[in-house]
Amino acid sequence: MEAMRVIFAGQTGVGKRKILEGIRAEQMRVEYPGLVPGSDGHEVVKGQIDIVSLEDEITGGLQPFLETANDKMKRMMWLEGMERILQRLSKKAPHDCMMSMHLSFQRESRFFSPIVWPGAIEMLREFAPDMIVTLIDDVYSLQQKIQAGSYFRLRELTAWRSTETLLADILAREVFPDFTKEPGFPCQHSFVVSGKHPASMMRQLVFEPKRVKVYACIPISRTRDDEVGRLEVDGIVQVLNDEFIVFNPLTIDEKPLEAIASRAGAGDKAYFEADSRWPAKPPVFCDDQTTYPVELEANEVCEITEQIGLGKSDIQNNIYLRDLRLIDQSDCVFCYRPMFGREYFSQGMRSEVNYAQNTRATPIRVIFLHDSKVDGEPDDPLGPTMSSVVTTIEEGKRIIREEVESKAER
Repeated sequence: MEAMRVIFAGQTGVGKRKILEGIRAEQMRVEYPGLVPGSDGHEVVKGQIDIVSLEDEITGGLQPFLETANDKMKRMMWLEGMERILQRLSKKAPHDCMMSMHLSFQRESRFFSPIVWPGAIEMLREFAPDMIVTLIDDVYSLQQKIQAGSYFRLRELTAWRSTETLLADILAREVFPDFTKEPGFPCQHSFVVSGKHPASMMRQLVFEPKRVKVYACIPISRTRDDEVGRLEVDGIVQVLNDEFIVFNPLTIDEKPLEAIASRAGAGDKAYFEADSRWPAKPPVFCDDQTTYPVELEANEVCEITEQIGLGKSDIQNNIYLRDLRLIDQSDCVFCYRPMFGREYFSQGMRSEVNYAQNTRATPIRVIFLHDSKVDGEPDDPLGPTMSSVVTTIEEGKRIIREEVESKAER
C-alpha cells in the first residue's frame, strides 16, 4: 500500500485527535487483523501510522500562542512547531502520517490564519500531503464542547467552519500541482467530512482514496418522524458504506434548530434534545460525543435560523451549500426513493440531482432507486439518458461498479 500523508484541518472542538486515533485503529484492524492490542507487534505497526498535532508542538503551548498580541512572535512559535514535526518525521520515517492542525483561529472577534505567514506554505509543502480533510461538526455540539474554555456564539461557529473550509481549499491550490486538472472543481485533494461519519468510511477515504465516492441523496424530511423510514434509510446507507466511500448528509443535522427557534421566547434558554437529532448510532455514524440536552441561548438560535425577506437563513444556506460540496466530492449520486410514497419528487433531493447533472463543473451519474409498489410512476427530472432508474440496491451497486468505478479508474 502506498504511503499516505494527510492534513486534518478543523475548528476547535471537532475532536481531531480522537477521530485520527479511530482511523488508525480501523486501519490496523483491517490490514493486520491478527494483531493483539498492546503486543509488541501491535505497537510496531501503530508506530508506522503516526499521528501528530501541530498545536501540541507550538513553542510555549497553544494558550500563550493565542494570547500574545505580537504577530511576529506568533509566526515564530508556529514555524518552530512545524519544524519540529518535519524533523521528527525525517528521523522516525513512519510509513503513514496524519497531522491535525487549525488553518484558522478565532480570537477576540477576529480570524487569523498561519498559512498567510511567510514560510508557512513552504513548510506544509515539505510535509508533502496527499490530501487535506476538513473535519466539521454540528455547531450546537461544538459550542457545548468548547464553552468551558472559550465561548463563541452559534453564528461565530458557523462562520469559523466556513472559514476553515475555504482556507483548506486555498492551501490545496498552493500545495497540489494538479489542483486545477478539472476546471472549477475544488475537491481533488480537499475534502469536507463530518466527524460523525464512521471510522470505516474515514479509513477508506485516507487509505483507499481511489475507492468510488458516493453522495447519499436521501429523503430526510419525509422520514425524520418515521422510525421505520429512518431505519430503512440508514439501512441503505450502511449497504452502500460496505462497498463505497459514502458522504452522508445526516452526519451534520442542524435543521432541528429551526423548530427549536420557533418555540423559544426572547431571552430564554433553548434546549436541543437527543430526539431532535436524527439518531446518530453506529455503524452508520460514529459515537456521538454530545451530552444531551444541549443548553443554548434562544436569541443565538433565532439569529442563525431567521429568514430575512425571501432569503435563506444562515442554517439553510449552510445545509444547502454543504450538501452541494459533498456532491462535488463524489463520483456519483445514489438517490434513494425520492418519492417515498408521495405523489411528487422531494424538492430538496430534486435540487441536489439537478446540481449533480446541470450545475456541477463536471456532471456525474445519478442512480435512482424507485419502489414501484408504493412510489407510483417514477418522476425522473433528468430523463433516462442522464440517469439510471433501478428497483433494487444490488442493481444500483452494480451500475456504480460497472460504470462509475471504471470511469474513475480511467
